[in-house]
Amino acid sequence: MGVPTIMVIAFFGGAIIQLLFRCLPVSIVVPTTALSLWILFTEFLQPYKGGGASMWPIALFFVIAYSAIGAGGGAQLMAVITKTGKPK
Repeated sequence: MGVPTIMVIAFFGGAIIQLLFRCLPVSIVVPTTALSLWILFTEFLQPYKGGGASMWPIALFFVIAYSAIGAGGGAQLMAVITKTGKPK
């Protein structure tokens, strides 16, 4: 899974969860945790396909960082949209 794919999945995950629950920390933590668990699943429960050293700790670090940025962006955008869309 490439970086753009991770960011898009996290962006839409954060936006949808923010729309449903309206809680910014939850909207960031849930997609980040889900993508982190996906990396751990692919590393430990699927057969190893590469040669040489396994780089899963580094991949996990970058997945957490990029998915938190993507989910934060999606959640923040949805929070702004829902705040400005309400009549006063």
